[in-house]
Amino acid sequence: MEIKEAKVILNFILEKLESKDAAFISKEEAVDLINQATKNCEVKKGLVMKSLRAAFFGTLNGPDLIESWVLLSRFSKDRARISRFI
Repeated sequence: MEIKEAKVILNFILEKLESKDAAFISKEEAVDLINQATKNCEVKKGLVMKSLRAAFFGTLNGPDLIESWVLLSRFSKDRARISRFI
């Protein structure tokens, strides 16, 4: 995974999260954000998901990404982990 591409992807997602009114993200919103990042950053979906997984868990393996993202956002941890990774 290219670090430069991951930073672009995660910056895009973080900007979208920070512009949201709600504090947490739904499953549908998470999927939509991944699709938006794929199109906007002109990368494959797998790279977006790997970038998020690395930011959230520090590894490319782990539990279901979408379910984990929803849980992290409910505890206000998703944005912090993305920011820290960038």
